Amino acid sequence: MNDKLFEVQKECCNDTQTVLIKQGNELSVLKNKSTAIDQDISSLQQIKILEEKVQTLSSQTTTLSLKERARSQDFLALYNMTTHSFSDLEMRTDSKIQQLSNQHNISFSNIKDRMYRLNNDTLQSHNTSVISLERSLEIQLKNIEKNQSKALSEISSGMLETEKRTNLTLSGLQKQIDDSTDIGKYFIL
Repeated sequence: MNDKLFEVQKECCNDTQTVLIKQGNELSVLKNKSTAIDQDISSLQQIKILEEKVQTLSSQTTTLSLKERARSQDFLALYNMTTHSFSDLEMRTDSKIQQLSNQHNISFSNIKDRMYRLNNDTLQSHNTSVISLERSLEIQLKNIEKNQSKALSEISSGMLETEKRTNLTLSGLQKQIDDSTDIGKYFIL
């Protein structure tokens, strides 16, 4: 009878141990899922930071555009420094364009790298949401590229307009000089 009781207790202990092992395995799986979710949250926070940087870049582009317009209005007052100022402005604009292009390329590369890492890390559990996020980011990046292209086009147009206005001003001043020289000839005789 003691042997039977011992066998029943032994079986009960084995069953309890099996249940504890299963629960331990389930706990381990839940810990892994929690870690993956923490990584996803961290990745999403990094994407939010990138969005803020893109917004800052857009604001800087608008600021550059406004500064360019202000320079165009002041151009006539700076007639004596026309040639030097124009080449200086052109160099700074080219530098800013190059900086924007470099920052865009680096940001795009970083975003793309992070998207691929995020996609590889969470592919099994979040395949659908990662694909959706990737498409959304690609659309946002295309919009950023369009906005930057538009801003660069506006800057170039502004520079061309400034050059045209300068040429018109110079030819107007030359005409006034020529006219005043012609008037002076009549009074001398």
